[in-house]
Amino acid sequence: MALRLPGFVNAHVHLEWPARETARATGLPTWVKALRGGAPPSFEAALANAQQAYEAGTAYVVDIGNTDAGERALRRRLAGRGGQPARDLDAGLP
Repeated sequence: MALRLPGFVNAHVHLEWPARETARATGLPTWVKALRGGAPPSFEAALANAQQAYEAGTAYVVDIGNTDAGERALRRRLAGRGGQPARDLDAGLP
């Protein structure tokens, strides 16, 4: 017998930032300082985070990063699987 569950949705993600402890674990001020002083955003981090999200059962993400690294990582993750990353639609923006 198999159980089918819907995939998770992450509607606010920054794939290009290297993984860190959560703000809940360290406190928000400490977490923000670590974010600002840590490794810069990168394609490699985005690819690793996209893979981790997939393995955790995430079916859809809205990457709102400041670079194109997240979209490139999602395109690579979906390559050969017939998938296509969805684009955010912001009303009134070109």
